[in-house]
Amino acid sequence: CRTAGDCKITFGTGAFLLSVAGNGRPSTGELLPTIAWQMQGAPAVFAIEGGVYDAGAAVEWARKIGLYAENAELDCFEGPSAIRRGLVFVPAFSGLAAPYWDRHAAPLFI
Repeated sequence: CRTAGDCKITFGTGAFLLSVAGNGRPSTGELLPTIAWQMQGAPAVFAIEGGVYDAGAAVEWARKIGLYAENAELDCFEGPSAIRRGLVFVPAFSGLAAPYWDRHAAPLFI
């Protein structure tokens, strides 16, 4: 990631997005501004970060309660997506991160 708009996503227990914003501290709303790097004699390059606390942890939880048995089952789905069928899962096992930052939020199916 070297130019404004380039992004990287890290998946693990959580999922975190880091996006290069360019020179000058970005106005990010509820995302986190950070310095990506600064070379000697040059202005700082900023990035913004947002995350989901329980991305991979939610997938593991779904396996443990029997929603699927093997990871290969997650490779493709037949029919419309869950959101098109009116199903939403909020994986807030540890609260909600960006953009809400609410540690008291709870997971739910809608």
